[in-house]
Amino acid sequence: QMDAFHAQASKRPVWTYNDHVFGLVRQSPRGQVLVLGNFSDQPQTITRQRLAELGFSGALLDRLNKRYFDGWFEMRLEPYQAVWLEKVIGNQ
Repeated sequence: QMDAFHAQASKRPVWTYNDHVFGLVRQSPRGQVLVLGNFSDQPQTITRQRLAELGFSGALLDRLNKRYFDGWFEMRLEPYQAVWLEKVIGNQ
C-alpha cells in the first residue's frame, strides 16, 4: 500500500524536460511518488538535475518494478517503461 496513491492524495503533472516522458507527482502527508512513463519506442533519459528539482535525489525505489535507482545519476527509461519512484526512507 502506498499513501501517495490514496484517492485524496494531491497529484500534479510535472515537466520532465523530455517530450517523450510523462511525469506526475502524487503526494500525501505521509509520502510522495514520482510517476514516470516513457511513451516512446526508444530509450529516454531524465537528468539528475530534474530529478533533484522534483525532490527525488539519492536512493530511490521503483515501487512498480521493485528495483532501486541512484538518483544522483540520470535515469534511463526503456521503451514504454513506467516507474513509480519513492525516496528510500532515511534518505534526505
